[in-house]
Amino acid sequence: MLGIFRKKPLRSSFFPRGERTGINGNIYVKRMGFSTLRAREGNISEGGLYVQIPEHDLERGKKVEIVLVSKNGSLRRISRLMGIVIRIDAKGAAMVTYKKDNMNTQQNLLTEEQLLKQEFGEV
Repeated sequence: MLGIFRKKPLRSSFFPRGERTGINGNIYVKRMGFSTLRAREGNISEGGLYVQIPEHDLERGKKVEIVLVSKNGSLRRISRLMGIVIRIDAKGAAMVTYKKDNMNTQQNLLTEEQLLKQEFGEV
């Protein structure tokens, strides 16, 4: 055929696009039936994030819950994202987010903070 069918790399709408911003704070990756992972470095863009977690056991295609804790002096903000692991490497994992649920109420914030303190001793 006369070049009608060209092979082009496919871009999935699941892959995050846009400018990435460094995450300043703690990142917790929760998985059903497994221990919560903690990271201190990563970056985020619209639709996804990458976290650096050495020696992780994350698997591609698995659903995770991501909890971001940012601190500014004594102020603390907790945000929760749902995601799917789309890429893993030796340093960490990339995840696409599909649902965002900010911790709007004081009770939700306190509950999440207490759960993290029980598991990690500090938040």
